[in-house]
Amino acid sequence: MTINQKPYLNVPIADTTCIQGHACTYTIPANTFLDDDNEVMTYTMTTATTPFSTFTATTRTLSAAAYVMNTVGSTSLTMQVCDKNAACFTDDFSVVVTPNTAPAPGTLTNQVWALDTTQSYTFPAYTDAQGDAFTYTDLSCILDGFAFNPATRTVSMAPSTVAAGVYTCIIEADDTYVNGVNTAGVFTITINTRPVQNALAPQTLYKGETGWTYTSTACTDADGDTTTWTA
Repeated sequence: MTINQKPYLNVPIADTTCIQGHACTYTIPANTFLDDDNEVMTYTMTTATTPFSTFTATTRTLSAAAYVMNTVGSTSLTMQVCDKNAACFTDDFSVVVTPNTAPAPGTLTNQVWALDTTQSYTFPAYTDAQGDAFTYTDLSCILDGFAFNPATRTVSMAPSTVAAGVYTCIIEADDTYVNGVNTAGVFTITINTRPVQNALAPQTLYKGETGWTYTSTACTDADGDTTTWTA
């Protein structure tokens, strides 16, 4: 009489990690369970597959499409393997869903532009720890007369479109996942006015006269900037 040997655990199932909102698959290695009788083994999940949505027994693969794993935390799952004689063995493992993190701004530089000129600033690309695609949105500058091209990450100004002053630009980056997170980078644009020269009095220089000097009246600068003079 042949005594059936039930399957046994050869290598414990390792815990695995998935990212919130992202697609995730986990395949249990073929050598996890062994059967000394070399019988075909059948794999089942004796617990719900959550946070995974499906289990494919033929490949021992748990999977979840994007936007399914929306809850952060740890879940314990149990896999069972049985031979043709219904002799079975189980093993537990954990699935940890970690938070989806926000894109991070690069170093944004404050800008100083002259009034009524053509200007532009292309800010450095934001980064995302998970490598997610994300979109840029200007939350403030376009409301003040600036233009924004999200494809090139460029804020620009055409002549006569923006008044003098200091403007705060808030550029938000938002990833594409459910429970997606966003972050905003901030920089300022100062539109600087030109100095205004006060009226210069007419001067007379007589023939043969030497040692003539003339001190001009000061110019005014609405921004309070220090001015320099060039003759």
